[in-house]
Amino acid sequence: PTPVDPNAETTAWFDGSKTEYTISTIGEMKGLVTLSQSQTFAGITIKLGADIVWNEGDAKTWSNTAPANVWNAIAQSNVNGFLGTFDGQGHTISGLYYNGNGYAALVGRLYSTGVVKNVAVINSYLKSTTGTESFHHSSGVVGRMNNGASVENVYTNAILVAEKSAGIVAFNDGGNTIIKNCWFDGAIVATNAGNAAGMIGSVVNSKEHTIENCLFT
Repeated sequence: PTPVDPNAETTAWFDGSKTEYTISTIGEMKGLVTLSQSQTFAGITIKLGADIVWNEGDAKTWSNTAPANVWNAIAQSNVNGFLGTFDGQGHTISGLYYNGNGYAALVGRLYSTGVVKNVAVINSYLKSTTGTESFHHSSGVVGRMNNGASVENVYTNAILVAEKSAGIVAFNDGGNTIIKNCWFDGAIVATNAGNAAGMIGSVVNSKEHTIENCLFT
């Protein structure tokens, strides 16, 4: 039989009948990205079963020479956002590269019941050149978060370039959000004298937000 290419995109792992799925390959991650542009994954937990290396090499060189594989954020174009749980289970995602329109992040839109936890995004270069809501947004973890969503137990040392850049969440525009036990140890370039911060780049529609036990170095 022909061997299965673990880097080839597949959505075969998801049928919508369960509340929990585990993905462990680049191909399955590609499938998650594709599905998330139309699926919200509300009530569903996606677990990472292995470390993911999207690109080999050193992200510090990618501003001049792009690597082979381009990343597109989870729920990048889904106006309803990602509403499920992405649980990295302590694994790393490395080598993400994005240089284009919209949200440059692991998850583009994390809304309402959405959760990202227990994951490290390392050795990555994420640049947003033009954006949504009149600005462009770059973050190591979440591009835009609102209305009850949470990010917990994450680390990133990504290189971030955009008009609004922050280590964990670039843009927060709703209340009752939580950022807890997070560490950003990367680099930020905020273009056009834009917003830059370790945890959250900008906040609008300000309500209650919780940032607890977080570090920016």
